[in-house]
Amino acid sequence: MKRVLASSLLVTACAAAGLAVVPSTASAVPPSLFAQVRSDIDLGEDGQPNCAVTDLGDNANEPLLPDGSNKVQQLSDTAVVSDPGDAADVSDVSGSITTTSRLTRAGGTLGTFGITTRATARAKPRPGSDAGCFPYAASGSSVDVVFGIATAGWLTVTTSSPRVGRLEWNVEGDSPDPVQHYGGSTGAGERTSTVFLTPDLYELEAYAVVERYPGAPGSDANGSATGTMRLQAEFHPIGSATGDAVGVGSRFVTLPAAVTCADGRATISFRKASRHVKKAKLLVNGVARRTVRNPRGGKVVALRGLAGLRRITLQARLTMEGGKKGKKVSRSYWPCGAP
Repeated sequence: MKRVLASSLLVTACAAAGLAVVPSTASAVPPSLFAQVRSDIDLGEDGQPNCAVTDLGDNANEPLLPDGSNKVQQLSDTAVVSDPGDAADVSDVSGSITTTSRLTRAGGTLGTFGITTRATARAKPRPGSDAGCFPYAASGSSVDVVFGIATAGWLTVTTSSPRVGRLEWNVEGDSPDPVQHYGGSTGAGERTSTVFLTPDLYELEAYAVVERYPGAPGSDANGSATGTMRLQAEFHPIGSATGDAVGVGSRFVTLPAAVTCADGRATISFRKASRHVKKAKLLVNGVARRTVRNPRGGKVVALRGLAGLRRITLQARLTMEGGKKGKKVSRSYWPCGAP
């Protein structure tokens, strides 16, 4: 009997945006990015044909620009559900929602996307009502992000949802044999999924919703429940750094922003202050690959054979003038291919 908002949220987001995903070959996908965000309040009944609702809810549907600014959608609505043939069958339903979303572009395609949905839904029969009209309320958001990538990479999606809410997502490619991946969070806790994507046109869809109906678990004495659901997605090109270099050795050595996956090479350069370095041991995943003695500023060293590694962490361990050790710098990178 429970009314489900999920399917309508996902369908309307793409239709309202006027999206048309055109067929493309994996070798000729231009970087691209488009997003649409929708917030909904759905009020109604699942009872007898003669049941009536004074208001069916509200919605907001807008494009999301990749400028890094927060887009906020706020809605609230109330209604009365009743049976004209039964004066005692009256219920109050209401919903409110605040959706905050943000999108950034990197290299012409998806950089980061985040959405936070705080939703409240209430379905409360009035005293003496048998709730024969079975009132319901649902407050939710949906998002549709279409992005094309010309270079393979990794998509990370982190979600969180309370027990009274539900959040689900999926990503699918447009090639004849597309990548498909589904995930989400229902219940307390946080989940992170990582998906390897080859060059293609992709569609990331997600929805988050709080629903209430008579007897729904988690409702308070007023028949209401509130939940905050979050989704954060980020695309990482193959070979790109997972974060900044860490360690005081960064004063002397610069580890690259990315590994060149075409030839599996990492280019390490020494800074001006390296004149105080007696010896630099360069390691890949903890294994020494090369030792540079008495480096000077501007010296460049290439480490090769990294393309086939399932994980890549570069480290420089330095021995300073006078034999003092302990200065290090390290940086990790996304693998160059699928595991």
